[in-house]
This record gives sequence, structure tokens and C-alpha cells, in this order.
Amino acid sequence: MPPVKTALPVFSSPGKVSHQNSPKSGPRILLVDDDEVLRELVAEALIMNGYEVVCAEDGQAGWDSLSQLEFDLMITDHNMPRLNGLDLIRKMKCGLPQVPTIMITGYVPYRFEASDNILPFCDVMAKPFSLQELLQKVDNSLKLAQA
Repeated sequence: MPPVKTALPVFSSPGKVSHQNSPKSGPRILLVDDDEVLRELVAEALIMNGYEVVCAEDGQAGWDSLSQLEFDLMITDHNMPRLNGLDLIRKMKCGLPQVPTIMITGYVPYRFEASDNILPFCDVMAKPFSLQELLQKVDNSLKLAQA
């Protein structure tokens, strides 16, 4: 059993990105969600499971982070201001097609249009979800990307 790490709370102000001060012991994940409470809970769970987490509060802030840092995985909400999750994924896949992505959405069943061609490195998760389910998808997505 890995040692338990203490997660620091996520604090971000409008238009800003917050970087977690977690030790770089595991893959770096970009977490993009405009729901502050959900963002904090997910970030803490990821950190406690050994991941480094960078948070962005909307799609545009997420794109700014992708332009500045390297990530092993992105988790994004769908419905957000400034740039929604699907548009963020489309934009990212043009320049960073190797970054696996998990989109979380309240719109289920959610389907990508065949023309989007963003699979196989994108998975969809319905809200509400358990943290255990999300952690399993994160683990599976990272393993698939390394295969």
C-alpha cells in the first residue's frame, strides 16, 4: 500500500490556473472544471493517489496550461464558460494527440460525432460518479496510453 499523501486544497481565482504543490511522484494530470467544489474533491483524490495535479477553472485556462506544460492525462468537464470541454479536446488533439482525456459530463448518453475522430484516447464519464470510478478510469487511460 503506497504511503498516504496530504492533499493541499485547490484555490484558484477567475481566469487563473492553480498548481498543486504535490510531489512529482506520478503522472501530471490537468483537471479542467468550472465547479470549484468538484475540482477540489477530484484534485485531492488524485493527489492522495500519487498524481501531480494542475487545475484550471474553464476551458480557456485549460488550453493555456496545455500550451505551457506537459501532461500525461487531461480530465475535463463538458459544459464550461469560455471554451467547452469538447472544443478544448478538439483543440488539444490538433497539437497534442498523444494526451489521453477523460471528459466528465452530465449529458448522458453523450456521443462524439464520428467526424470528431478523437477516440481512442478519449473516454466519457457520466456525472455523478464516484471517486473510485474516476481513479479507475485514470489508471486505465494512463495504462492504455503507455501500451
